[in-house]
Amino acid sequence: MNSAGKNVLMLLIMFTACISPTEPEPVTSGIYIMNSDGSNNRQIAAVADEQKIRYSSPSFTPDGMKIHFKKSTRNSYQVYEGMPNQYRWQFASTQIMNLNGSAIDLLVDGAAGQIQFNDDASLFTYSVGGTIYLKSLNSGVTSNIVSGVVPVISPDGTKIMYATSFAFGAIWSDIFIVNADGSDARILLHVPDDYLKTYNYYEFIPNSSRIIFELAESDSSGIYVINTDGTNIMLLANNAFVPHPINGGTEVLFSRANRDSAGLFIGSQIFKMNIDGSNQQLITDGSFINSSSDGSKILFTDTNTGIYSIYIINGDGTGKQLIMNNTSVREPRISPDGLKIVYTRLE
Repeated sequence: MNSAGKNVLMLLIMFTACISPTEPEPVTSGIYIMNSDGSNNRQIAAVADEQKIRYSSPSFTPDGMKIHFKKSTRNSYQVYEGMPNQYRWQFASTQIMNLNGSAIDLLVDGAAGQIQFNDDASLFTYSVGGTIYLKSLNSGVTSNIVSGVVPVISPDGTKIMYATSFAFGAIWSDIFIVNADGSDARILLHVPDDYLKTYNYYEFIPNSSRIIFELAESDSSGIYVINTDGTNIMLLANNAFVPHPINGGTEVLFSRANRDSAGLFIGSQIFKMNIDGSNQQLITDGSFINSSSDGSKILFTDTNTGIYSIYIINGDGTGKQLIMNNTSVREPRISPDGLKIVYTRLE
């Protein structure tokens, strides 16, 4: 599927998720956690009234000590007077809790974008209404940083990357970088005026002064690195997407489209390479979800069989194990140490 097709599909999914027909759609019954070998599967956050509240997007903090997630409320409305009720899910807040589900606390009140923590989980950044904020998890102090969307904070918490336009799964603007105190905002990556190239992903590389990003052009994508001062841009891999630095920034996991002899898309494949683009190795067929921090455990899905199956595999491609084979499972994420998996489930 080309980038335009992926964008249209994402738009349809977002529309379907936000506005429902007259009959209530399946909703997540709560948040679950289990060991990465599939054992000790249990619910840690239940939805009291499944018709009005749901949880989504659970993820571990970088230190692996807590789980943050979205809470949405379900409201009914009428398009025209006298017509049957329609239903809409609206983000209400972002919350955080301990791994056992205790001590649930509010992080952000309102419809914030996806939050992202620095490495020690002391700071996180998010956007609301086109403004980027930085908040201290310990003190609760929130700072208004800059106008923008899709913020990404550096591992040490000193810099933030961001864009000014995001739609249909792609960045339609230049990429900027700013100090965490809001000073020295500048363009890092430029989007051509014809918009034939877009940035679908960007991330700071740990233990370095570089970032890694995906540049999409026509029907292909490439993975690049660039210094945070805008110098020394370098192509790492062609026909590649969704780069994920691992092992202290020395290696990168990424994906490629798997095509048949006629060039038709038949699935995704997961690869690994060194941070300089060398030693590219196929790990497995499947769609990448996320991995442990060191890349020793990789979580992925295999939809080639038509069944939503979740697997875990070692970073060297050995030890592939089926964890869940359940169409009701949603949004699985593995912990930074590779020992636990959190997910939501439809009922």
